Amino acid sequence: MLSDVVAERVKEVRARRSWSAQQLADRCAELGATQMTPSVIANIEAGRRGKDGRRRREITVDELFVLAEALGTSPTDLLVMPSVDATHPVTPNRQAPMQLVRAWLDMHMVPLDEVIEYWERMQGSDELAEDLRRRWYAEQDAYQRRVDGVRLLRESRAEG
Repeated sequence: MLSDVVAERVKEVRARRSWSAQQLADRCAELGATQMTPSVIANIEAGRRGKDGRRRREITVDELFVLAEALGTSPTDLLVMPSVDATHPVTPNRQAPMQLVRAWLDMHMVPLDEVIEYWERMQGSDELAEDLRRRWYAEQDAYQRRVDGVRLLRESRAEG
């Protein structure tokens, strides 16, 4: 399910960059993931299926992160389709609107304090940390407004 989304996104991003499976495998090897051969990448993208129609092997978290780094994107971009109108699998029996899944991933991937601490350490700039803090709170407010909007829409549909 989620592995299928990642596989499709890897294929799309790789094609957009006009990379062959060999070029992606080479980039993965540069990052230390020598097990990501062209045939492994082809199998990930194709999603080889068993007789029951399910993937023989899911994409691991390690593979997700290596592929994201190799393709120059984020794990979130590989986990969530870019469409805004569709729903996205969250669990085997639950889906949510695509935008909310992306916002949820973006907001919960790394605790704010760790991000701020990192930037302070790397940049030595209190101003940069304060700007990051303001942006994070603005994004959290926007996310909460979207969640509230979805809740209100559901409530109005239930009443009507």
